[in-house]
Amino acid sequence: MAIQHHFSHALSVMAEHGLDEVIAFTFDGTGYGTDGSIWGGEFLHATRTGFTRLGSFAPFLLPGGEAAVLHPSRIVFALLHEQVMGRIPGIEEDQEEMLRAMIARGLNCPVTSSLGRIFDAAAAILGLVDNVSYEGEGPIRLEGKALQAHQRGVIRLATTAAAALLPFRPAAGDERLFLIDSRPLLARLLNDRASSSVSELALLFHEGIALASAEAAARLRKATGMSRIALCGGVFQNLLLRELLIPLLHNDGFEVFLNHAAPPGDGGLAVGQAWFEER
Repeated sequence: MAIQHHFSHALSVMAEHGLDEVIAFTFDGTGYGTDGSIWGGEFLHATRTGFTRLGSFAPFLLPGGEAAVLHPSRIVFALLHEQVMGRIPGIEEDQEEMLRAMIARGLNCPVTSSLGRIFDAAAAILGLVDNVSYEGEGPIRLEGKALQAHQRGVIRLATTAAAALLPFRPAAGDERLFLIDSRPLLARLLNDRASSSVSELALLFHEGIALASAEAAARLRKATGMSRIALCGGVFQNLLLRELLIPLLHNDGFEVFLNHAAPPGDGGLAVGQAWFEER
């Protein structure tokens, strides 16, 4: 029996560590959710028999679907065209009208909550990727730049600042589900490109995601009573994100579990599937 993509990610970590219940961050690029949208920035409560989605990064549109994945400036436009003055980098003037019409009509604009696509958008804003030539190109380049600043000890984003850059809000129609809005953080990158280095802004982005995720963990624990947390999905191949996030979780009393024997991305899904079927 096929099971939901992001639940399989959580189950793969649970299988590796012999866990029957966890809270889980399932961060990746693509995978359909139970509501028909594309998930990828999810906060779950998972057992061996099922899961509850308790939060996610706020959904946004992918204008042109796969075209937005290959040209992530389209993702930036979808997220920020109503918030910033002036042109979005990478979007020509003759494209703007077309994209506005697509978004207004919902024409070929699938909905996603993917953190992987938010990483793509950040990389596009900072001029690190234009036409994607391989999976994860933008996030890899973004991490590389962020590491340059991290090694120099340039930025330490305050928790209060992160709360403003990645605000939480309840989902419309379901106040039990929280959403994390990525737009203020991406707008900050766009606004500060002229005054800050790419490496500093790339690190700011990573630190913001780590701090917001730590806050999400605290909310999940309050809702479930669970302090065991699984970090899974392809985004956690990002070593800097793990280096920033895991100490925050440990300091707040969480037990953190990751894939070691199985790949953190889609290569580990079969492990989760088998763990579910053997219950």
